[in-house]
Amino acid sequence: MNRIIFIATLFFIAISASSQNGGELTFEVKIIDEVRAVMYLNPNDINSDTTIMVVPFENGGFKLIFPEKMDENLLYPIAHITIKGIHISNKKAKTNTVEGIFAYKNNEPIGSFKFLAETSDSFIYTYFQYVDNDVSMKGIGITGTFVYDLDLKKGWNIVYIISSNSHFGKTDTFTTQKPDANFIWHYGCYNLFD
Repeated sequence: MNRIIFIATLFFIAISASSQNGGELTFEVKIIDEVRAVMYLNPNDINSDTTIMVVPFENGGFKLIFPEKMDENLLYPIAHITIKGIHISNKKAKTNTVEGIFAYKNNEPIGSFKFLAETSDSFIYTYFQYVDNDVSMKGIGITGTFVYDLDLKKGWNIVYIISSNSHFGKTDTFTTQKPDANFIWHYGCYNLFD
């Protein structure tokens, strides 16, 4: 069974800026207390989010250890993912994805973390997907803008979304094969100008 452990050492603090007094800037330093990993109970409802993990932000970083087995009530049938042109090998498999890794201070979200890479011709996003059985998703979406080449193994998987432009337009390729790129954690701060 696949298990994912991530350690991110960032060495930074979040800074919020607000404009006051005729253009003068006042800065507020927000040091992160904790990091939360979030899933949606219903993939079509962004208001159905639930936190599956809370870890401290210590010594300039955090460590995520995804649970070996997910609670059944957090999973939904992979067959609910319906994209014309994509074949799913095991429609009885259940899945869910970590949709966000968020930074918190005093129980308030202040930013989010993304594990990203960039190459000369593409930008690569990642997300973390759990499946309760091995399953593959293969094919080209009917519009031709989505290509699926996923071989998901029971447990946690890193899915890479390679977003590239060509003379045909933008294409997003979803794969479990790690691209030859240097991945680093990026942090985005919320409420820069309240």
